[in-house]
Order: sequence, then structure tokens, then C-alpha cells
Amino acid sequence: MNAIHTLALDTWTPPAVAEAGASLAREIEAGRVLYLPRLAFAFREDEHRFLDPRWSNGRSKNIALDNDVAPLKGAAGSPHEVAELRALVARFRAQAVGLIARLFPAYVPQLQPAGTSYRPVRVEGRAASWREDDSRLHLDAFPSRPNRGLRILRVFTNVDPNAVLQTPPCSCLTMPAVY
Repeated sequence: MNAIHTLALDTWTPPAVAEAGASLAREIEAGRVLYLPRLAFAFREDEHRFLDPRWSNGRSKNIALDNDVAPLKGAAGSPHEVAELRALVARFRAQAVGLIARLFPAYVPQLQPAGTSYRPVRVEGRAASWREDDSRLHLDAFPSRPNRGLRILRVFTNVDPNAVLQTPPCSCLTMPAVY
């Protein structure tokens, strides 16, 4: 069995087709990863500066947005800069939720979007306790954030323009949704 199912999507708003959604749901329910190599999250010209690790407050491994109305956590910068960074993360969150809704319409009634994170800092060399170490194989149910029987569907994109697939991403955005 091939663990990866590749889709040629290049838009965050593909047409919603119920039959295609059911087929894709079967793929992920069978344990496959959906890989969309042509789907990129576009930074606006003035947002490229946020690829720099200096936007992290240095205490958190991620810059995080817990929900649509929450303040941004883990970020550094002026209030205006943090608001702009929050808008970037919120835009990714909205696109990820929309993509899930279009690809998996049957999941929408149970969908509970979780926090969205942006990681502009490399994982390598970062000190982490066993509770926080996500550099090793793990399930997304940490002692600090149990999933209580819910399943996780994660939308992950590597936004590092210099990264290649064989190396760990330097900058990424993730938005897990539980259902």
C-alpha cells in the first residue's frame, strides 16, 4: 500500500464534489496522507519579512492563534506588526478550514478547528522536554493537550522558500481540526 495519495490541486478553493470528497475521505480513513505538491500558501509582498525567526518571542516554539477571535501568542514585534502577523496566520487558518470543507464535506458538521500555529524557528537545537518534543515520531495527543478520543486532520504547509523536501521545514503553518 502506498501511504501517500497525491492530488494535483493548485487552489485553496477547489470545486466541492461530494463523490470526490467521499473518495478522499476513504483515503485518509485508510491511513494515507494527502499530498498536494502544487498547493502553496502565498505570502503577500509585505509579509515576506515574517519568514525571519525574530518574530518569535523566543519562549514559545510556535506563534499560535487559538481561534478566530483570540490574540496571537508567542510573537514579538510592535502591536501593529503583531496584528499584521496575526492576519497572515488567520488567513492561512481560513484557507485551511475552507479546504477541509471542500475536500471533506461530510466532516463539516463535526469539524472543530483547533489552534493554528506558525513556526518561524528551526526545531533542531531547540531544548524541549519530553512533553514538548515533536521532533520524534508522535501522535498529536500530548499530555498537555489530550484529544479525548477525537481524531485529528492536520493541514500542514511548508512556507520556507529555501526548504527542500528532504530537510525539516524551517517555517511552517499548521491548522489541525478535530472531528
